[in-house]
Amino acid sequence: MYGDQIANEVARHFMHELKKSYATELLQQGQEGSHHDERVIQIQEQLQSRFSEPTKMVDIAHHFGMSVRTLNRRFKAATNKSPTEYLQSVRLGQAKGLLKDSNLSIAEIAHQVGYYDSSYFTELFKKANGLNPKEYRRLVRNKLFRINKER
Repeated sequence: MYGDQIANEVARHFMHELKKSYATELLQQGQEGSHHDERVIQIQEQLQSRFSEPTKMVDIAHHFGMSVRTLNRRFKAATNKSPTEYLQSVRLGQAKGLLKDSNLSIAEIAHQVGYYDSSYFTELFKKANGLNPKEYRRLVRNKLFRINKER
């Protein structure tokens, strides 16, 4: 319908994503929400709603009436992640949205998602996504293109 030129343009923008396997990532995300530990679900909800605030796992554990060791054990059993890893994934997910949709600086984004050291944020982001925040922003913004259909 659109021809080879459009197909090549789409491939150029998205081919790197096709090489990366998202099946595992989607499976893990589905597993996070599919457990039946109500206390862990409550903790996940609190971490999601307060992701940008300074968070000490000892305070979370105390709030939910358990030790840090019990918190870590139950959370890991339910979600396959530690509470800290889960919080990082929430923060980095929010950062991806801000990188795509805002013109905030990397330091401002880091601060908004709960990291007060932008170099630490950049290091975590790159480890999780294979690109630093600046590269990620450029990549996702380059995908925003228009097709001018000639008739």
